[in-house]
Amino acid sequence: MKQYKIFRPIVTGTVIDHLPALKGRIIDLLISKMGFPERTGLVARMIESKRLGAKDVIVLEGTFLHPVVMASIALLVPDATFNRLRNGRIAKIQIEGDLYDIPASFPCPNPDCISNNDPECQQKFSAQTVEGKRVITCSWCEREFDIEEIWRNIKTKF
Repeated sequence: MKQYKIFRPIVTGTVIDHLPALKGRIIDLLISKMGFPERTGLVARMIESKRLGAKDVIVLEGTFLHPVVMASIALLVPDATFNRLRNGRIAKIQIEGDLYDIPASFPCPNPDCISNNDPECQQKFSAQTVEGKRVITCSWCEREFDIEEIWRNIKTKF
């Protein structure tokens, strides 16, 4: 198979890999909402992947994401890999296991949730794997959602 150069290599920054195909742009918008509006980045879409078939990759040059932001992304994409590059050296980070009370920049799918109606209320979610399925729970209304329900709700809000 012929290799193609998708983007130029970066020396310092973060590369978010193994994102589901066509979800990278939404993740990039969520990163912007979580305090990184001035980042220099690229969303590479529909890259061939042996593991996923196709994937998206986000390259953030000169930007290091806070662990809370990485955990917020891991709520939605548990298999995401965060590669931190500093002076050409790579540190791979994967957020594994259950997550609790993680601040998020996406809304709760429950329209009656207080977090959707009170501007001072910070969205927070927890994630657990139950019987092989990822379940996301709103920390405010305590309703449980599957990842696809969260993605559908995000798509209607953006």
